[in-house]
Amino acid sequence: MLNSKKICDIFLTYRKIFKNLNEEINIVLKPFKITVQHAVYLMALKAKGPLTIKDLNLIIDNDKAITTRVIKTLKKNEYVKKIGSRIKKYKVSITINGEKVFKVILGVINKFKKEKLKDLTAEEIMALSHISEKLI
Repeated sequence: MLNSKKICDIFLTYRKIFKNLNEEINIVLKPFKITVQHAVYLMALKAKGPLTIKDLNLIIDNDKAITTRVIKTLKKNEYVKKIGSRIKKYKVSITINGEKVFKVILGVINKFKKEKLKDLTAEEIMALSHISEKLI
């Protein structure tokens, strides 16, 4: 059983890892006038296809107000578009411009992964993935 000190250490380690990744993503996204928060939505849309606001909220685990603001910014920058004409039932999909931004994000993630995981074996990476899934 983990004691509270060890749990805190693990949490702080995860926070540092993702803080560094978020900072790197924010740097490369600055010219696109979006942040890592917007990147999460682009990644969800890329992975899951056109989604309703409700589906995005469930996948990303944000509330409707945040999702609406993010989608408004992404739409303004032509990274996503609305599909459908019904106000409450439209879906959001990634555009060609959004795909370009997604590739930039993916490049940062792959570089980060390569740097951070270079000393881990395939078994350790699988164990880390398995443990991370259990934490969610």
